[in-house]
Amino acid sequence: MTFRTGFLLASALLVTGCGGDGGGAPTTPPAATPAPPAPAPIPGTATYVFVYEPRISGNPVAIALGAMPLPEGVDLASSAALIAHPPGEAPWEEGGFLSAEMRAFAATGDATVLTNAAESRGHQVIATTNDQVGALLLRPVLELTLENPCVSHASKLAPSPDWFIGFSEICTLDDAGSWLDEVTFTMVAYDAGIADGSEWVPTDQVPETDPPEPVAELDIEPFSPAGTPVAIITATLR
Repeated sequence: MTFRTGFLLASALLVTGCGGDGGGAPTTPPAATPAPPAPAPIPGTATYVFVYEPRISGNPVAIALGAMPLPEGVDLASSAALIAHPPGEAPWEEGGFLSAEMRAFAATGDATVLTNAAESRGHQVIATTNDQVGALLLRPVLELTLENPCVSHASKLAPSPDWFIGFSEICTLDDAGSWLDEVTFTMVAYDAGIADGSEWVPTDQVPETDPPEPVAELDIEPFSPAGTPVAIITATLR
């Protein structure tokens, strides 16, 4: 009797073990969630079209359209520097002291040494004269690369001790490294901090500033109060 009872019990256990949660066909695992598509690569170049709005100018056409005129006898020197460069490599900055190349420019108005130095560093020199800047305004298109996405500009006011107009390190990439849809370049007048003088006279007629002072916004008519825009350029990604 004991043997038969044990045999029946063992048989029942075997039958139970062949079904239910304890056995049978293995459960099929759920399908893996597909990986999200990789983000599209950022284009290596960008083309911006821009609108130039002069606020203070020596150009008769701009003055006729409402720009405030420069003082009589004052204009921009023929040489200029319009440079595209990597972040943190601007040729000058407000609140900073001038490099040797920028000192030469502020003293003489000749940007050749400045633009040559930029080229040697692999920067993109867009224009070296105000005539070239003017030609750019006739075809208002700016082409930039990921290697040189920031733009700086300087053009000396002549005659003047060491005053110039421009902007420094306006960058066209956002924090994620993508091209911005719109960028505003505000051109302002600056005192380079290397020559003492408050009148419209050439650099060689005033003493040097000793020690040099940092670059600061110019506060003299028609650029008063300091920071008054000379021109506003609005660039839109095409």
